[in-house]
Amino acid sequence: MPKRTRQQEERRLWKSGQANIDERKRTIDENKELQSELKDLRKRYNLVIQNNSQLIHWLQSQPIETLANFSTSVNAIKEKYSISERMSGDFWAAVWNIPVSDAYKSFRGWNGMPGMRFNKDLKHELVITPETDITNEFVLVFIKAWQKTMIEHDDKPPQPQKPVDSKRLDWSPVWEWGKRHPQITRKEIAVMLGRPYTVVKSKLEELDKQAEDPLLFSFQK
Repeated sequence: MPKRTRQQEERRLWKSGQANIDERKRTIDENKELQSELKDLRKRYNLVIQNNSQLIHWLQSQPIETLANFSTSVNAIKEKYSISERMSGDFWAAVWNIPVSDAYKSFRGWNGMPGMRFNKDLKHELVITPETDITNEFVLVFIKAWQKTMIEHDDKPPQPQKPVDSKRLDWSPVWEWGKRHPQITRKEIAVMLGRPYTVVKSKLEELDKQAEDPLLFSFQK
C-alpha cells in the first residue's frame, strides 16, 4: 500500500474529524449559554491569551488558591453541560479561547489528540490516553510544540559558566542540557540563551567531538 503524502494524510484527518466538528459545534461552539459562562469565567480570572506560551505563563503566574478555584469553576461548568471526556480537548480550547491562528485550534476536530487536565499540583498537562494517536504526524507535531513551550518556561538552558581562575567559559552545562532535551534545536538554544547561533553551534560541536573521546571529555570536565 503506497505511503500517504502529508497532504493526503491531512485531508484524511480532516474528513474523519467532520463528525467531531459537528458535535463540537452543537455541544460547545453554538451553545450560547455555555459560551456566556466561559466568557464570564475568563473575565473573572483575567484570562486573556493569544497563544500556548501565554497560556503557560498565565498558569505559572497564578497563586495555588486561584488555580484551585479556577479548576473548581471549570469542572462545575463541565459537569453542568455534560462535557464528555471525548470532548474534553475541545472544551478546554473553548475555555482558553486561543485565536484560530494558534496551533491548538488548528488541530481541533481531529481524532487522536491528547486530553487536558490539571494534575494534583494544579499544573496544566496533556494526557496521553489509549485514544491518542501517537503514530500520527500531526498529533506528534502538536505534542512536541507543547513540550517546547513548557521547557521554555520551566527548564531553560543554563548559561555557560565561568570557572574560577579561568578566562574561558565552560559550555558543558549547556551541552548536557541539550542532550536532555533533544527536541530543542541548537538554533532554539541560541535564542533562549540570547547568544549568536554561530557561537553556540561552534561551542557545542566542540563538546560533541570531545564526547567521542571519553578520556578527553573526562579530562576537560
